[in-house]
Amino acid sequence: MWRNCSKDIEHVLTADVLASVLRMSSDMRHSARPQPGLGSAIRRLREKAGETQEAVAAKAGVSVQTLSHIEAGNANPTWATARDIAAALGVSVTELAKLSEKHE
Repeated sequence: MWRNCSKDIEHVLTADVLASVLRMSSDMRHSARPQPGLGSAIRRLREKAGETQEAVAAKAGVSVQTLSHIEAGNANPTWATARDIAAALGVSVTELAKLSEKHE
């Protein structure tokens, strides 16, 4: 009986892990046209606030890897992720967009 229960738990845990990985990968989009200005703006705002990538990522609900790729200009966030990162940094999306234009 416990063997079958163990397999069911293993299946659920595997499904949860897979769902987490898929969510993380959907937080960013690799692009042939990355927006380095946006990543630079996010990094500058984060550093100005004295926040770590880990803290901002947790507040925004994204992985540290996702935030790191965005800050480096290697990936573009989805619109929802950009809003979440802006909120985590305490700025509006408009402010983030204006700052990113200055860094392009």
